[in-house]
Amino acid sequence: MPKWTRLAAFTAALLALPVSAGWDEYKPSTLQAILTSARWDAPCDRCFTPGLPYLVKVTFEGRTRPTPPHRQQFIAEWLKSIGSPAPAAMFGNEIAVREADREYWLPIQAVLIPPLRREVLPGSEVSLYVVLAGATDWQKANTDVVLLVNEFRK
Repeated sequence: MPKWTRLAAFTAALLALPVSAGWDEYKPSTLQAILTSARWDAPCDRCFTPGLPYLVKVTFEGRTRPTPPHRQQFIAEWLKSIGSPAPAAMFGNEIAVREADREYWLPIQAVLIPPLRREVLPGSEVSLYVVLAGATDWQKANTDVVLLVNEFRK
């Protein structure tokens, strides 16, 4: 497949994601506050939200890693639950960020990684537009709350 065709297909998939009316709908918060306030009524293996938008300020650590398979599967199921045809592979990598003394790994859209690396130095503060997608193994020892990065601002 030609490079421009792959780019066009990927762009179409991105545009298929549910988008709020604007970035102003992202509620200022902290990662800790989001994790503390996340709630579901009962224990569940996969708990989804419609995609709750937040704006957080964190320190970019400058590291990335592949999104673990269990998170990739969760993201695929979440995208399906909200009716999006976008591929979970668009969140194929995570970035390391720090808030206070805690490190977090957040799945990020692939198209954002090159500009993030160019524009934000490791150790610098960055604002992230994140969506709370849900959690796996809610109310169990290995609960994993999933926040997806949709955009950033220096």
